[in-house]
This record gives sequence, structure tokens and C-alpha cells, in this order.
Amino acid sequence: MSAHQSGMHPQTLLGAARLTLARAESIQSLRLKAHAALRLGYEQQALQLWERLAAVGDAEAQERLRVRPPLQLGR
Repeated sequence: MSAHQSGMHPQTLLGAARLTLARAESIQSLRLKAHAALRLGYEQQALQLWERLAAVGDAEAQERLRVRPPLQLGR
């Protein structure tokens, strides 16, 4: 079962690692992948994902980019 199908947020480092390697297709999958990248400390990857999501109108991504400086999105 994929992370998207289970609807689970990465709660463990192993779960986060699996999500960063997973193919992200939907908005929800990209959002989960961004959260996973942050959890693993891949801030540049997370930033790219949030920017991609914000460009298609994702409100959470737009808010994260608005209120947090780049490369510190998870802090």
C-alpha cells in the first residue's frame, strides 16, 4: 500500500525515507513527500516540492513559503 493510499503522514524516519523515494503523482502525494523530506532534513528538496505545490495553488504550500524563510521550512 502506498503512502497516498494509506493517507498516513510519515511518522518515522523509515516511513519518511520511503516517501522520499516514492513516485509522487497527486497533490496529496507531493505534500506528503515534502513533509517527509523535511523530516529527513532534505530542506532543499522540500523547498522545491513546496514551490511546485504553491505554483498549482496549494494553500498549505503557499502558507509555508510565505511564513518561513527558505531552507527552514520544517522548523
